[in-house]
Amino acid sequence: MLAMHNSDKRNDSLWLEHVYVFDEISVGIFREMTEIEARQSISDNISLANYELNKDDYERDLLKSKYFWTIGIGIEKYHSKYLQ
Repeated sequence: MLAMHNSDKRNDSLWLEHVYVFDEISVGIFREMTEIEARQSISDNISLANYELNKDDYERDLLKSKYFWTIGIGIEKYHSKYLQ
């Protein structure tokens, strides 16, 4: 929906898949980790036998990774001026 209102453009060059910038409408969205990264963390910690100890945290991170956490609304062209 955001891309549709932004001439079908999305700038993800800042932090690939963590931040998407919709410069024409002055909106940016952020998440700390992607679902792939959360699943990799779970896999790594299962192999290290750490998973069961912190299972609730890993499962919470996996759920959070599916959504963006922060929506920033700024002045016109903010992202292209200050975050390049």
